[in-house]
Amino acid sequence: MDDPRLVEDVQPVEPAGAKRAGFAPPRLGILARLFALVVLSILPALSVQIYNEVELRSSREVDVRNNALRLAKFASGELDRIIDNARGLLVSLSQLPLMRNRDVENCSSYLTALVRSFPQYRVIGAIDLNGRPFCASAPIPAEATTEDRPYFKKAIETGRFTIGEYTIGKIIAKPVLPLVLPFLGSDDRIAGVIYVSLDLEWLARYFADSKPLGKQATLAITDREATILVRIPDNQLYAGTRFSKIYFNQIFAEQPGTAEITGVDGVPRNLGYIPINQMPIGLYVGVALTREDAFAPVNRASIAGFTIIIAGLLLGLAMAWLGAQRFIYRPIGKLMAAASQWSRGNFGARADVGRGSSELAELGRTFDSMAALLQRQQEDNA
Repeated sequence: MDDPRLVEDVQPVEPAGAKRAGFAPPRLGILARLFALVVLSILPALSVQIYNEVELRSSREVDVRNNALRLAKFASGELDRIIDNARGLLVSLSQLPLMRNRDVENCSSYLTALVRSFPQYRVIGAIDLNGRPFCASAPIPAEATTEDRPYFKKAIETGRFTIGEYTIGKIIAKPVLPLVLPFLGSDDRIAGVIYVSLDLEWLARYFADSKPLGKQATLAITDREATILVRIPDNQLYAGTRFSKIYFNQIFAEQPGTAEITGVDGVPRNLGYIPINQMPIGLYVGVALTREDAFAPVNRASIAGFTIIIAGLLLGLAMAWLGAQRFIYRPIGKLMAAASQWSRGNFGARADVGRGSSELAELGRTFDSMAALLQRQQEDNA
């Protein structure tokens, strides 16, 4: 026979360190456990969404940079074409007898008529070796001279087609890019230069209307001194200003490339650029795409994905709550109420959980059967 003293000496086993650390195991109700299961069931979908988010953003980053570089190459190609057309015109003009012979009267009349066919040029003209314009498509001010202009000196010294810098014209006081070609006189020696003044306002309008660039791209074209020739949008605000040195790594880079920058307006952008030394014309071209616009589709997809997951979580929690009320708390409540009545001597109390097939329904019916049997025994013994 068991010794009762041995039973009295047995103490319940507590979790290791419970008294030392004041540990009390958390007591979670059924509903809390159901909620925990619902949350855990969402974790795989949430993990997939986060993984897809990271992959999509990484892929979009590459796409945006490649697109910016593609647009920069497109813009540089268009600029090359515009300047090459100007060079072709200057070569043709340099062969005209009225130019080689410096026929001033006929030359000016001819250029005045010619410039009407080329809206991209403010002025077409010719300058002698002393820097004095002697023929132009517009009236020549008496004091006009280009002797101090670097592009004039370079064209005379090299005898080659030369692209100038951002300039406010001497004949027409508008921002222009001088394009200059030496010409030979009747003695086959350099007698001066022929030039066209590329209208930078026209150039800005040309690129602003360019469909490939679209409305979300920011275009910047600079001369070899990093002075902005064209900046779209807000050309009037930035044209003629000089880029700060923080952009020189791109402007004077060795190769075309991409970079993440903060623009002169403080907006983060992904930049594709063609540096000066990679452009035969010696100009810099950069196209930047704002990160906000570029990642807008990704952000919308992310919001939609997380919204669906959160909606699924809330729906799951709501269903868990309703299910717990209907299938757990209601039958348990009936069982507890019946047991409470029995404890007060009401042996006729029953759980009456219905005809459900759940385990709690089976338990309720078993309880009722047991209660009926005990009640009969109680009555028989009475």
